[in-house]
Amino acid sequence: MLWLYVLVVVLSASLGLTLSGPTAERVVYPRLLQARGANGEKLLHIRNGLTLHLEKTSVLAANFILTTFEGGNQIHTAMNGKDLERNVYRDRNQAAAISVEEQDGTLEVRGALSPKLRIAPSPLKARSEDGQIAHEIFEIEQRGDFRSDYIVPPSLKVQERAILYRRQHTRNPANFTVEVAIMIDKFLYREFKNDSHIVPYLAMTLTLINLRYDDTHNPHIQFLLTQVFMEKNGDQVSVTMYEPDVQKPIGPRKLYMHSEVTLSRLAKAVESGVLNTNADMVILVTGLDLADKKGGVVKNSVLGVAYLGAVCSVGLRAALAEDHAYTFSTVGVTAHELAHALGSVHDGDHPRYTTPGKQVSGCSARDEYTMAPVAGGKNFGKFSICSLNQLSSFAGTLSQ
Repeated sequence: MLWLYVLVVVLSASLGLTLSGPTAERVVYPRLLQARGANGEKLLHIRNGLTLHLEKTSVLAANFILTTFEGGNQIHTAMNGKDLERNVYRDRNQAAAISVEEQDGTLEVRGALSPKLRIAPSPLKARSEDGQIAHEIFEIEQRGDFRSDYIVPPSLKVQERAILYRRQHTRNPANFTVEVAIMIDKFLYREFKNDSHIVPYLAMTLTLINLRYDDTHNPHIQFLLTQVFMEKNGDQVSVTMYEPDVQKPIGPRKLYMHSEVTLSRLAKAVESGVLNTNADMVILVTGLDLADKKGGVVKNSVLGVAYLGAVCSVGLRAALAEDHAYTFSTVGVTAHELAHALGSVHDGDHPRYTTPGKQVSGCSARDEYTMAPVAGGKNFGKFSICSLNQLSSFAGTLSQ
């Protein structure tokens, strides 16, 4: 029997605050210190007790492609990825990714200071005595409960692929780079203040996701952004629907993106070449609320969706995720969805990809790792040993 599993991220709980104290404590004036770190890295002082060690990141392909749409045609522009990410840095210890722009002696810092905090310029607030721009620290929204839903069309021999791996004892490469294309829909596009902010924001987002995959091994998995589709006026795959607002049913109708139908259309568009890309995985990121409608009932708890084991699959290499500009709220969801696409199920679920002698089951969802049904727990942002071994097992099913 052929099995294909689509895993849907569902989240519902509210986040707990990690910032405390008066609002004034959230206003900071970042400064580059004259001193350097032990490895010669720049030091960025944010506030007392928080100094970032800036290490250059590299998540954009050298031959990066920006794709726009005009009159139904795709316009591909080759760009220097290294130049686009020249101001993007990371701090592994803080799990931070930021952009630092210096002009006339002043700094503008944007990005994530940690998995829970982000920073952005606040130009309307008073500058410091020496003219530095005020910045404000915000919470990164921690999505609540993950629940999975399995849709089973007859397309992928999941069990057979797992058995094939066990028999062949495939040796994995030391490193596995997944090339990713991201499509920004018109609703998310309109949230950005400037087009020039979009690619650096996505570079920081992918850097944060890569940091969550640092513990992967056999192979070590990282993601490379090779292409961005910028949808300014609409696209050919998104399916939207006006429905009663789930949170305010007696109010005006709300525009949703139909997640299940859109995912299917995205996968077909990638397979057929309607979207021209060579990426291993294509992620449509929307500013709309994802939802499904079944039996006349709308449910908007879906925040991301991906096919299990979709990476490098010609007809399945598609995923959806919600986000809002500058918030980094998609990092946890997209990291979770990419793990599904790389063969990992939720902790506590029956694994689909296995390796003899490796633990791929028996990990409890109560330990609150990245692939647990609950987000934002004590180990959120890390993978359980079961997830790590499932990711390794899936990699062993791929041809070199």
